[in-house]
Amino acid sequence: MKSEEKLYLKEFEEKCEIFNTIPNSEGTRLYRQFKDKAHIMCISDMYFSSKVINKILNINGFKVEQIFVSCEYKCSKKEKDLYRKVLCTLSIDRHDFMHIGDAIRSDYMNPKCLRLKSKLVKKSFNRTTDREYF
Repeated sequence: MKSEEKLYLKEFEEKCEIFNTIPNSEGTRLYRQFKDKAHIMCISDMYFSSKVINKILNINGFKVEQIFVSCEYKCSKKEKDLYRKVLCTLSIDRHDFMHIGDAIRSDYMNPKCLRLKSKLVKKSFNRTTDREYF
C-alpha cells in the first residue's frame, strides 16, 4: 500500500471516530458531577494520538487538563505503568487520585493493585440510547 493511501485511511479512521463516538451516560454524569470540583485528566490505552482523543472529547462536551495516551507514553493501563507515569508526571499523592472507567481489569482492578481509588462504570451497549437529545 502506498504511503498516501495509508495516510488517507488513517485520517478516515480518525474522522470516523471523532464524529461517531457517543459518550457513556454514567461517565458523562460523573464528569458533570466532578468537573468543577476536581482536576480531570484522560488516561487511555489507545493508538490514537492525544490530539485526536482531545477532539473526540471536545466534540462531546468534555474538557480535560491533560491526556495520557499509551501510544505516546509507551506504556499502558493494562500493565499499570501508565498509572505510575501519571502519578509521577503530575506529582500527586495516590490518595488524591481516582480513576473512572468501564474496563474491569485496566480501569478498575489495576488501579486498585496500585492502591489507587477507582470506580467502574457500566459499558454502554446500546449507544443510541445514551444520546440525551433523542
